[in-house]
Amino acid sequence: MSNPHGHTRFDNPSGNPLRIPDAQRSTQVSLARISERNHAIHFLPCATALDPFHSRDLLASLVARRAYVELREASRHVLEPEVRASIERASATLCSLRQRDSYSMLRDRDRTLVEQLSDRLRSWLAELPSPWTEREGKRILGDYFTFVDFCMSVNDRAELVEHDLRVLRVALAAVGTRSLRTVRSLSMPALGRDEDLDALLRSDSHGEVILRCTLERTLGHLAIDWPLAVRAERSQAANSRQSRPPARLCLRPGCPPAGSAEPTFEALRSTLAG
Repeated sequence: MSNPHGHTRFDNPSGNPLRIPDAQRSTQVSLARISERNHAIHFLPCATALDPFHSRDLLASLVARRAYVELREASRHVLEPEVRASIERASATLCSLRQRDSYSMLRDRDRTLVEQLSDRLRSWLAELPSPWTEREGKRILGDYFTFVDFCMSVNDRAELVEHDLRVLRVALAAVGTRSLRTVRSLSMPALGRDEDLDALLRSDSHGEVILRCTLERTLGHLAIDWPLAVRAERSQAANSRQSRPPARLCLRPGCPPAGSAEPTFEALRSTLAG
């Protein structure tokens, strides 16, 4: 599935299956077990609910979005009256990004941009103050904020669009029948999709009506921006209600017993939420 920016799910122009070295696969599985305790999300792969390529790609995108959301939040405290102080703060935010355990799961091109921008910031800090460095510093700061905005285009990835559609619909359906805390928990995997929704998920001071309206608005924006994904998701949901897929033998913990249907996305969500 492609998105309006022309990127495919795997960014693999050849169309051939991607081969992952054993060492890299081992690293990915290890990183997949990172627990994001701040928001009670456990990135645990579940091959029984998603095909291996999709589950790996979704996992990487969820981890990347969490890292970029933190970068965006940190970038809001970068600007200072002095250019040098602002550059130092910007450099520190990128340093924090690079030190995350999940940094190696970011796409190669994204890490390349981080390294290049970090080098520019450090090089500027090594220069002696002058009118030229002042102008150049402001230009680099502009590039830094442009990069932060670019990072949030992670939301355009097809697997995240599909994921967020399902997560937010489950959360919206729970409004009025489940506790507000439960609805927030159900919505939390979509953190980073919408800034207003993010603020509600991180706060306990807002009521049910505001959360419902924000969920509806966020889903509405997804429907406008990604109509094909919405139709596909609805079609899949309808098909899943009308037919039961063939059972597969699986010995992994949490797999359904032989003869039962494949686990639904909601069941996977429960597994991910621990």
